[in-house]
Amino acid sequence: MGRSQEPSGRRRYFALDVSAALIYFFDVPKNNSQDRQNPWFPRLLILLLTLAALLPAYSAEGPAVDGWRNDPAMAMADARAEGRSSLLLFSTTWCEVCRELESMLGRPRWQASLSTLERIAVDAEIRPELARQYRVHSYPTLILLSPDGRETGRRSGRLAIDELDRLVALAGRREQVVVTATRTAKLIDEAAVRTEVVTRERIEDASSRTLADAVAYTPGIRVESNCQNCNFSQVRMLGLEGAYSQILIDGVAQWSPLSMVYGIEQIPGRMIERLEVVKGGGSAIYGPGAVGGVINVLPRRPRRDGGTVELRYESVDGEPAHSASAALDLVSDDGDSYLSLMAQDDGMPGLDLSGDGFSEISRRDLTTFGLRGEHSLLAGKARVTLDLGSYRAFRRGGDRLDLPPDQAELAEEIETDRRSASLRWFHAPSQSLSYQISTTHVRTDRDTYYGAGRDPNAFGFSENPLWLLDAQVDHRRDDHTLTWGLQHQADGVIDVQPSIDRRLDRTFRNTGLFVQDDWTVNERVSLILGARADKHSELDDVIVSPRVALRFDPAESMTLRSSLSSGFRPPAVFDEDLHIDLAGGSTRSVVLAEGLREERSWTAMQGFEWVPKRGEAFWLVEANAFHTEIDDIFEEELIAPDLFEKRNLGSARVSGLELGLGYDLPRLFTVEFGWVVQRSTFGTPEADFGSDRFFRTPDQSGVLNLTLRGGRAGNAFFSVRYTGPMDVPRFRFDDTGAEIERDLIRTGSFVVVDASWRRTVSLGSGKMSLGVQVGVRNLTDEFQPDIEQGAFRDSDYIYGPRMPRSFYASTTVNF
Repeated sequence: MGRSQEPSGRRRYFALDVSAALIYFFDVPKNNSQDRQNPWFPRLLILLLTLAALLPAYSAEGPAVDGWRNDPAMAMADARAEGRSSLLLFSTTWCEVCRELESMLGRPRWQASLSTLERIAVDAEIRPELARQYRVHSYPTLILLSPDGRETGRRSGRLAIDELDRLVALAGRREQVVVTATRTAKLIDEAAVRTEVVTRERIEDASSRTLADAVAYTPGIRVESNCQNCNFSQVRMLGLEGAYSQILIDGVAQWSPLSMVYGIEQIPGRMIERLEVVKGGGSAIYGPGAVGGVINVLPRRPRRDGGTVELRYESVDGEPAHSASAALDLVSDDGDSYLSLMAQDDGMPGLDLSGDGFSEISRRDLTTFGLRGEHSLLAGKARVTLDLGSYRAFRRGGDRLDLPPDQAELAEEIETDRRSASLRWFHAPSQSLSYQISTTHVRTDRDTYYGAGRDPNAFGFSENPLWLLDAQVDHRRDDHTLTWGLQHQADGVIDVQPSIDRRLDRTFRNTGLFVQDDWTVNERVSLILGARADKHSELDDVIVSPRVALRFDPAESMTLRSSLSSGFRPPAVFDEDLHIDLAGGSTRSVVLAEGLREERSWTAMQGFEWVPKRGEAFWLVEANAFHTEIDDIFEEELIAPDLFEKRNLGSARVSGLELGLGYDLPRLFTVEFGWVVQRSTFGTPEADFGSDRFFRTPDQSGVLNLTLRGGRAGNAFFSVRYTGPMDVPRFRFDDTGAEIERDLIRTGSFVVVDASWRRTVSLGSGKMSLGVQVGVRNLTDEFQPDIEQGAFRDSDYIYGPRMPRSFYASTTVNF
């Protein structure tokens, strides 16, 4: 495993191949809405497979086997910079037991488990000084190091499978590093702000195709559908709707308020290494919109050459759906550079579940392409990262889905083309100082049709250029980590909808300065003090958002966390402000009231966590109380038959308790249970129904997840999700489109059961493996019983599970 001390030379990435791939990607013409066959994805798949076949041409000898690096100093410097734990393997050329261990570590079973670690192979004959430094006296020896270089685990000699499993489990449980809570790398046990992690293993076990699927199994998070025609989805955190939370890509908010409306279904699961979820006000470091919390998507970082091709078939209520994805990773011999390409294509048929000729599940086609490249320099102290992405999505709901939308009685059609480019520079001149600068440009173009009665004038379009600049400096001195930085955002919105005489051309700018002190008082106590000042183009005054958080460990396995944080939402144009509702056969839109003020919020959280270890097993017992106060909350009021106005209603509060229980026995199973009880109310009852309760927000919800690890028999995943009753507004219309009734409906509860099984087997003695997976979503076929029907339906009256029962099967080839 990586016998040679000196690398055989850097891999030469041929500019012709990369340039051709980029031209091929960026020069693809946009499909029109009447021809949904996407010609470029099969060609891109062929291109990726061709590149994979040419892998040997890129390297004289190939990288260290299975992603293990040969330069300990540089590898551990990268580990410190990225907040990763390291695993050192000391071996010799004459050690036969070393060969056995190398063979074990090359199996797919441990490749996935070890992918989060910086893996370093050391030949003790060539580097005897390192063997002495780490007190290695027998071979092979595996040593686990924390990001700061502390030894946290060691195994020597011939290892049984269970011993290796225990070491891997130790790395995953005690040395997991998170970055979202403080914008700096912290061991999860030492973070003062509670962070929940969705691992790559969970994403694969649950067969999550998109971000929406991946977060759906997290307690306290509800993914819901909000339109019967287009089925846009949003994430509710702490009882607050999607506009109150931020979606981050590698710590940067690359999704604008406009593109967020479909964003969580346009981030493919294939690109996600893990998710970090931080609940509660986060405006002190992430700026506008981080009121309910943030979800940070951390992209994959490959450690070895290879790739994946996956084909998936799904039967949704008896109708076929498909998904195909491919990924290719090229890694330099010394591990300093990599290039990763990813493509995914998904297709979903439109479904009429009520038999009235109008869809409840919209027809969808999504094609995604991503490229990520990184290069380390300055002896591993710096790195530059380039990200390119393209998301093309088509949605169509209503009736006569095979015809142009202006030939249907009711139609919503949205075709989105989103392209992004991001460049980041990171440099750590010393162990005590590091800084990073990134710039991002995202452009979202949408062609839309919102109309009824074959209206030829209901076509429209939106353009949304977004520019982001993010700069951050981290200075570590003694027990303090001082972080300060600047963020600037320019969000342009052009929206033209002739049918409602709307022509909007605005640019919203926000500049934020933040500072934070993360103070490790001692091993048991840490304190965070932070604040941020934002100047938004729609506001006269500077908005100041402070935050304080405290962690106290009264015992080795027990943690108490307290935090008080603030957040705000400016009076800008958000996602659903530009969405046009179809109700009663006519359109309804939203305008902003004059003098609209920003929303301000405070969130207090108090948490208890107990993680005792009993033998090989880990227990988790936790309870987290939360309370959020919001002033000048935005609320839409119907002021005309076809017009809502967004106003400042008054105050609101959300209070609740989140309980969790877990048990993890490595190699065998993991069980997780979460239950949330909450109450969400307005200070002033809303105008349409006189209610003081939040709509679409259940008072109780819960999730039970069970993962069974069967070794050669594969992994099985089971999930049971409960959604309690909630209030949903409903408008009724006659055959002329006139409103005849409005009700506030108290829904029933729902229990959704998902199950899947997957297994991966090696193909021969090489790196190739074959994976198969089968599963079912919504096994009991829970769905809304009182679906609105006909062309004069209220398309907003939709609740409950997003999808009916579906069965799926997939095949994956890893190479």
